[in-house]
Amino acid sequence: MEHAAVALYIAVALGGSWLVVFSFLLYRRDRNPAYHYFGLVLGSAMVMLLLDLLAAYLVATGVESPRWLRVVAESVHAVAELVHFYAMARLAYAIVRLAVPRTVAALQIALVIVYAAVIGYLGVSRSSFSADHVALGIAHLAAVAIMIRHRRRIASDLWRVIVRFAAVIAVCAPLIGISIYSGIAARLPLGDMAFQSLYGIIAIAMLNWYAIHYYFPRRCPDGHGCAEELGESLSRREEEVADLAGKGYTNKEIAALLHISPRTVTNHLYHVYQKLGVRNRVELRNAAERLS
Repeated sequence: MEHAAVALYIAVALGGSWLVVFSFLLYRRDRNPAYHYFGLVLGSAMVMLLLDLLAAYLVATGVESPRWLRVVAESVHAVAELVHFYAMARLAYAIVRLAVPRTVAALQIALVIVYAAVIGYLGVSRSSFSADHVALGIAHLAAVAIMIRHRRRIASDLWRVIVRFAAVIAVCAPLIGISIYSGIAARLPLGDMAFQSLYGIIAIAMLNWYAIHYYFPRRCPDGHGCAEELGESLSRREEEVADLAGKGYTNKEIAALLHISPRTVTNHLYHVYQKLGVRNRVELRNAAERLS
């Protein structure tokens, strides 16, 4: 039974790993920091999931791992925790399209240092206190607070994704907690990893659907993007950005010409791509030619 459970959990991790690679590819293409920090958040989560899975599997099968392997696994897990802790708030600021305030950045670095010291102390003292649940929970709550505070700056399509994720978490989080403290998890393959992976399956499935929907937008019968249907929905600024991008100007050049920041140009291009159903500047230029 444990082997079947491991196969299922690894499938969850593989689905998440593909999304990590995909997010970094999008960041390389669009230079949107939200993709960069999302890749760090999800990637660190997948590393922690796999290491927790390995530890649970060894305990369930009664295999005694060598000490050096445990030290390496704990060290990698600690690094993944720190990356997750660091990137979570920055992802929230990227989603609301704001630069991280200097005071917040300094406070965050200080908290990362403190958290690293706590992890190191607990590791040396072999304490059973689970610092990661507390610290990562605080990081997630801080990210939620940032997005709620600046919710009007979140694009409507992205807001729908966030709301649906909140609904999934609202259902799965109590299930995980109840299963652990009621003893139900102890009777499942690999313990509480079962409910964690149930949440993972739902979350990864949702993310994959949105990723595919974004990268392979809806097409018209002629095989082109539905620019004719959606062209009129562009704002005046989006039309200006789309026109310059179609003519071959870079984001920095567009920002200088329109007296806006490069990040604002990136955000405008993201919405232009979504509305016109295109994936790059070549398709954008073709769509502009059909609309003219």
